Amino acid sequence: MKRLRVIFCFVLLTLFLIIGGNINSIYAYTTIDSQTLFTPSTFDTLVLNYTTLPTVSVSGSQGYKLQDGTCNSGAPNRGVYYTNTAAGQTLDSKVTVNFSNCGTLNGRAIDMKLIYSDIVTNAPDACLYWSAFGSTMLSSNEWWYRYIEHVTVDIYFYYHGESTPINIDTAYLSIFSEDDKEGSGSPQITEAYLYTTTNMVHADSVTSINGTRKYTDVYYGTKSGSIEAGSLNCVSFRYDKKDHLNIELYGLKNATSIGYHLQYTPLTAVVPSNPVKSVSKTESQLGDTLTYTVEQQISTRFDDSFHYSSMVFTDVIDKNLTYNSLRVYNENGNDVTSSAGTTSYDSNARRLTYTFNSSYLQNNMNYNGQKYKFVISTTVKNSVDSSKINNSSSVRINNDHELNSNIVTTTLKSKVNVHYVNTQGVKIADDVVINGNILDSYTTQKKDITGYRWIRDTGNTSGTMTKNEIDVTYTYDIIRSSIEINKSLEETDSTAKQNLAGAVFKAEVVSFAGNVGLARPDTVYYSTATDGNGHCVIEGLPYGTYKITESTIPNIAYNGEFKLNNGTQVINTFNVEIGQESAYEYSVEDVAKKMQIVIYKEDAETGIITQGDAHLEGAEYTIYRDEGCTDAVETITIAKNGDGTYSATSGWYLVG
Repeated sequence: MKRLRVIFCFVLLTLFLIIGGNINSIYAYTTIDSQTLFTPSTFDTLVLNYTTLPTVSVSGSQGYKLQDGTCNSGAPNRGVYYTNTAAGQTLDSKVTVNFSNCGTLNGRAIDMKLIYSDIVTNAPDACLYWSAFGSTMLSSNEWWYRYIEHVTVDIYFYYHGESTPINIDTAYLSIFSEDDKEGSGSPQITEAYLYTTTNMVHADSVTSINGTRKYTDVYYGTKSGSIEAGSLNCVSFRYDKKDHLNIELYGLKNATSIGYHLQYTPLTAVVPSNPVKSVSKTESQLGDTLTYTVEQQISTRFDDSFHYSSMVFTDVIDKNLTYNSLRVYNENGNDVTSSAGTTSYDSNARRLTYTFNSSYLQNNMNYNGQKYKFVISTTVKNSVDSSKINNSSSVRINNDHELNSNIVTTTLKSKVNVHYVNTQGVKIADDVVINGNILDSYTTQKKDITGYRWIRDTGNTSGTMTKNEIDVTYTYDIIRSSIEINKSLEETDSTAKQNLAGAVFKAEVVSFAGNVGLARPDTVYYSTATDGNGHCVIEGLPYGTYKITESTIPNIAYNGEFKLNNGTQVINTFNVEIGQESAYEYSVEDVAKKMQIVIYKEDAETGIITQGDAHLEGAEYTIYRDEGCTDAVETITIAKNGDGTYSATSGWYLVG
């Protein structure tokens, strides 16, 4: 049998065993390491009620006296007082203490035996003593030891009048100190079955008060025990089923006397952590399947006889979902839905429950911290009243512990697609996608698109998002402009400025603006022929850059550098940038082909030297407009030039 070594840091011991329901705070929810134990409803209930003093027998060579007295509380006590002891002395004494009919185990009368051995004194006048004080379970200074540095105690329970020790259920044990003198000398424990709590502190080594012993690798408690609140110190350890409890107690500090109680709570199993829930889709559409998975950890039990008395899984299905099915899987992934329990679904309350069979909980479920999985299949309805679906589950164990899962949320997504096309249905600008949730409001906008004007829209340009994607189309037509051209001939010496009729201009596309070309408009446009005012128009031009050329010359009687053999005149080629709806105006003025007539007069034989009385100077010539010489334009007279030559020069005339 492995011994439990409990180190007390004081020199006076009171042992008091409290089992059963006498202290209600112990049997609600006992916390160990911030975990919660199940109520031990099916475990041993041990109640101690000390009403008579025990019988005490002492063996060994050490001198002592057995003495009865009265405690401060008025309860009678009985003690063993050693004589002629010294600090650090090891006694061969063994003390056996028998309490008869001192309580009940599950309603049956019991006796209790305490055996003290391995006693090491700390000072003279060492003693052990006990009291009988009825059912007052935690009155102070009742069981003591004084001036004792070390003692081993074995505790046995028997059914009243029998000699075979009773095996008690696996238990959680705490040693409590109630004396304010202890300072930092709180109870300590080493060895096996240590069940540390959150208020345990580890020490590599502790030296006894007289320096004769050093205890290594010990644990000790701090103020306020993990079972009972208050000014108690406690140290906690696990007691497995066996026929007795063995503890080793040390007084390591300076207190001269102090009392202790031993408190017992059956170890059942730790209440498991809350279930963890997940969902297959956090974003979904109407009509989609949503699968919820809930993982519930099963308790790790401390005693093989522990099992859940009941376990019920519950999920309230969201009103925007249709329930399909529930499957339950054990830790091995096996489907136990039909064998482990019963599924029920209340469609009115939308409450889904799975209740485990009691026989399965007792005989088939392992209690080793494994996880069970609940898988719920649902479908999002085609008509919903919310864009978010929130869901959680719960597991209720033993009709007492409600474990709630986390909340998972699925958002029902929707979107609006906004298209921008020309009259041929060709995309002329990037689509706009508005992402949102079902039942969200939305508003779309027209775009300003170069070279186009909006003419109509299709679909709801604003409204509420629905289960289906919404398409909105804005349709645009090409903006067309025009060029007005005035054709004229410049003024000459002999003629005024002339507006030229009959000219035709051609506009050829160099490049379309933006996405105008996607509408596939014509690439060549012609004007009307210029009228009597020299005016013409090229109409229907989409936005872009154009090359303008004169494709047909006016019907006028002049000839020169612009006239080609085929009668086509290439004149004043220029580019025009079209970027507005209003007309562009251009003037095209032809430069006339003009000439002067210079007449030189000489003697046919002598040149500028005249013969006889002939004269070169003063001769007159008439210039006519027509071949018949009926329309005179100008008469010019020969004059002598500075270089001695003779000539006459006319004015400038339009070539004709």
